[in-house]
Amino acid sequence: MNLIRKFGLWAFFVVVASSPAYADVVLTCKHDLVSFQQEETGSLLSFRITISNAGTSSLGYAKLVAKDPLAKAEAVSNTRSIGALPAGDTVTFDWTVTSSLPTDQLTPGMDVPFNIDVEAADEAGNLNIFQVTSKGGEL
Repeated sequence: MNLIRKFGLWAFFVVVASSPAYADVVLTCKHDLVSFQQEETGSLLSFRITISNAGTSSLGYAKLVAKDPLAKAEAVSNTRSIGALPAGDTVTFDWTVTSSLPTDQLTPGMDVPFNIDVEAADEAGNLNIFQVTSKGGEL
């Protein structure tokens, strides 16, 4: 019985010790459709996007990948990286996304919400992978 208890305690220690740490990086997004251009197989949508770090950990880096409903998965332009972003800070940049949306259904400034897959790490290298929905509207 004593041996079983020791083994159970050892197994618990191994599980706890190997549990990964996650970054407390909470990103929020807002964007504005600035312009669009018809392409052969869809359109190029240009957004002004604002990313805010609402978490308690400073961001070391983040990789953003635009997803449905508007993005074509194979387009290289749909991936964007951002660097360090302290907790509570905001960064604004322009991002052109390759989309399957036809331009005849678009107008500048219209709400075109889209999902963004995020891989973010805090300054200690702790990784967090999640999805955020960017909602259109005034920045």
